[in-house]
Amino acid sequence: MIKINEVSIKDNLELVAKIKLINEGVTSTGNKFLSLQLEDETGMINAKIWNAEDVKLSLGTIYIFSGSGQEYREKTQLIINKFREVNDGDKIDIDKFFKTAPLNKQDIYAVIKDYVNTIENEVISAITKTILNRYSTEYMSYPAATQNHHSYISGLSFHTMTMLKMAERLLDLYTYLDKDYLYAGVVLHDFAKVIELSNSRAPEYTLEGKLIGHLVLGDEIILEVARELNYQDTEEVLLLRHMVLSHHGRKEWGSPQRPMIPEAEALHFIDNIDSKFEAIREAYTHTEVKSWTKRIPVLDGRSVYRHK
Repeated sequence: MIKINEVSIKDNLELVAKIKLINEGVTSTGNKFLSLQLEDETGMINAKIWNAEDVKLSLGTIYIFSGSGQEYREKTQLIINKFREVNDGDKIDIDKFFKTAPLNKQDIYAVIKDYVNTIENEVISAITKTILNRYSTEYMSYPAATQNHHSYISGLSFHTMTMLKMAERLLDLYTYLDKDYLYAGVVLHDFAKVIELSNSRAPEYTLEGKLIGHLVLGDEIILEVARELNYQDTEEVLLLRHMVLSHHGRKEWGSPQRPMIPEAEALHFIDNIDSKFEAIREAYTHTEVKSWTKRIPVLDGRSVYRHK
């Protein structure tokens, strides 16, 4: 068996891979086909199964695929002829197919809690700690996205931790920024992804995630917790809600409002920086020095030259 980075344009290929994405389609003649994204420790590849009327596959499941490599739009894809799910007799280490954050989740959580414990405002502190404690199990294990950036186990909390470290440095440079709002905004901006996504290992968008999205879900929970704590009429709650709702920066990017306080503007840029540089870091792991990365979606499809 070969690895994904060894797939070439030839027949009789066999590899073990996890299904990361599944999309159904119909040919011009009315036949169902499946477009897949497969993943192993060496990278990802697109794949097709034609005549797929009776085919049933599961996201996040490991299969042994057989087929041929073909070129499509200047990329190699796998045309799958047959497949079967991996079983115990195959003696394959399943865990290696599930990428995790560079730090273990206990260490990540400890760093996040240290930052949260520095929040001095009573209202901001109580709301942030209540939400973090309530969703801690999912918060520490979920990815930040299904693909593109931090799309691995504990990616959401690792993304948060990195952003908190950047926020701390911004506070040293721009002393008029309010530490409590900035730290709380970082911790709360994406926490509702634990509702938007289905699980940590093979996440799909839930019905709530597709119909409402994590910005509005997060806003609803902040207001719900504020009411529980009898803080619903405070300015702190209004500004925290604004930060969560505006952190995508523009209405065309999913925010119902643009940032209107400096901490919300800082949150937007910190989030944007971390998501883009994590995507570059990930692309670098599959790129030789003095070579170009594959196109990176969060960089508007640009490639990056790895010069060292």
